[in-house]
Amino acid sequence: MNLRTHVIAVVAAGWVLVTFEPAATAAANTDATVGGTASARASWQQRVLRSGQATRASVATHRKVQWTPHRQMPASTVSMRTGADVEPVRLVESELEPVQEEVDFHPLPPDNAYDSYEVADPETILHEPEWGGCADCGGGCEQSACGGCEGCGGCSGGCGYWTGPPRWTRNLSLFAGVQGFKGPFDQGRNGNFGMHFGVNTGLPILRRAGIGVQAGMAAVYSNFSGHNVDRLRTGERPQLFFTTGVFRRAVCGGVQGGIAFDLVRDHYYDSADLSQVRTELGFVSRGGRREVGYFGAYGTKSDVVTEADLTTFDLVPTDMHACYYRHYFDNGGEGRFWAGLTGEGDGLLGADSSIPLGKCWSVLSRFNYLMPRQYRGAGGLAEESWGLTIQLVFYPGRSSQNEQNNPLRPLFPVADNSLLMADVF
Repeated sequence: MNLRTHVIAVVAAGWVLVTFEPAATAAANTDATVGGTASARASWQQRVLRSGQATRASVATHRKVQWTPHRQMPASTVSMRTGADVEPVRLVESELEPVQEEVDFHPLPPDNAYDSYEVADPETILHEPEWGGCADCGGGCEQSACGGCEGCGGCSGGCGYWTGPPRWTRNLSLFAGVQGFKGPFDQGRNGNFGMHFGVNTGLPILRRAGIGVQAGMAAVYSNFSGHNVDRLRTGERPQLFFTTGVFRRAVCGGVQGGIAFDLVRDHYYDSADLSQVRTELGFVSRGGRREVGYFGAYGTKSDVVTEADLTTFDLVPTDMHACYYRHYFDNGGEGRFWAGLTGEGDGLLGADSSIPLGKCWSVLSRFNYLMPRQYRGAGGLAEESWGLTIQLVFYPGRSSQNEQNNPLRPLFPVADNSLLMADVF
C-alpha cells in the first residue's frame, strides 16, 4: 500500500469517528440515566437544560406580577419542576422591571383653571370665623356640602368657592336682563317690555342656627316706545323694587324657609307705591336634592290711581298661595314649578330655574301666569296678569356651580312684576 492509499484510509477513519461518536455518547448517557446512574456529562446537560427552562418560566411569571416602586416587596421564591427534582430559582426584586398598577385618576381641568377653588362646607361657612373649605375639588372631590360628590357638579373642577374673597362679596350677586309683563293696571290696552338690573346679598345674624338676613333692589325700565293706556300721558314706565327678609336654608336636608318684605314704586300714567309680604316654607330631602313646600304673597299697602279723565280706582297687591316642588341638580343648577290660587280665586301657574354658566355666571329665568276667572273676552283680557324674566347673574369671587351649597345666599329673589302682581278695584 503506497503513501496515497494510507492518507485516504486515515481521513476516512476520522470522518467515521466524528460522525457517529455523539450519537453513541447520547445513547450511552440515556442508558445510564434509565439504569439509575448518570455520567458527569449527562448531569451537566440536565443542569443546562433546566436552567433555560427555569429562566423562561421566571419570565412568564414576571409578566403576571404587578407592583409599584413605592411599595416594599420582599424577594419571592418560585420553584419550577421539569419532571425531575430541580433547585429553586430565586427571583430578586431588583431584577424585575416595575409594572405600574392601573389607578383611576380624576384629570385636572385644562390649564389648571380651577386650582384656586375649594369645596364649600356649610358648617365651615356658618360656624368658622375665617373662610375655608374641605378639599380641593380638582384633586378628586373627596367631600362636598352633603358628603360625596353629588354637590360638586360632577367633580368637574368648578365646584368650590374661590379662596380669599372679601367678606362682603361672599353672598353677593349682581344681575341684569330683560322682562315682559302685563296686568289690570294696563286696562287690557298695553303690554310691557323692558330691561332691568339689580343686586341681592345675604348676611348671617345667627350663625349657629344658620339664620341670615338679605336685602336687594332692582330697577326696571320699560315701554321704550310709550303706551296706549292714557292718551295724555304716553311716556316710559320706570319702576324700583326693594326686598329685604330673614331666612334659613337647609342645604343638606331639613326644614328651610323665611319671610320677606317687598316694596315697589311704579311710575306709569300715574304713580303708585305698593308693598307685600312673602313667605316660603319647605322641606328639603336628605342629601339636599329635592324640596317640596308652600310660598305665599300677602298685600300690605295699596294705592289710589287717577286716570286723565279723573277716574280713580284702587291698585291692590294680589294675594298668592301656591305649592311648589324644587329640584337641585348635580351640576349646580336648580329648578322649581308651582301651582295655586290668588286671594280672588284666580289660578296661578309658574316656574323658575337657575343654570350655571362658566365660573361665576348663571342664567335665571322665571314666569308666573295668573288665569282670571273671566277666562276669555274683554273681561279676561283686562284681568289677565303675567310676568316673564330672563337674566344673567354674576357671583363675584365664587363658583356658580357651588351656589346651591351656600347656606347664606338669599332665599328670596328680588321682587319683580312676576312676583308682585297688582289688581284694580
